[in-house]
Amino acid sequence: MHIPPLPRGALQRAANVLLVLALATLAWQWLTRPTAPHLDKLVVKQPLGDSTFLYGARDNRGGATTGFSYRYYVQQDAGDDAATLEKLAQASAFLVADDDAVKAEQGQDSITIKVNGRVFDYRSDALVAAPNHYRQVRFSMIQTAARP
Repeated sequence: MHIPPLPRGALQRAANVLLVLALATLAWQWLTRPTAPHLDKLVVKQPLGDSTFLYGARDNRGGATTGFSYRYYVQQDAGDDAATLEKLAQASAFLVADDDAVKAEQGQDSITIKVNGRVFDYRSDALVAAPNHYRQVRFSMIQTAARP
């Protein structure tokens, strides 16, 4: 059985199409990637025991065009507000909400988080860096009515 040869330039056209698709995919991923948070103000610093704190920081990524969001972290004490904001900007928030006054209550096995407003992102656990190890912290969340 004889397979006819490809028309002249067909392989080149196929390679060009694949290249364009690959570049379009990379461009789309670059354009839609999340931007780094712009933490400009510490709004919550609540002690949770053993030099661990619940920190809430205002994310001013949108500038004047959008409202603020607030990112919440559980971290070891980092010192003054500027040093804390710098450290938090490199960490992962376990909660992102539009509430600037989240409260935490320490329980036996977890920390209960009370949120009054919309929740944009939430994880039910986090790792806290201790001097020689990481400690897992579990959360449960109580959300009251979201603001309109």
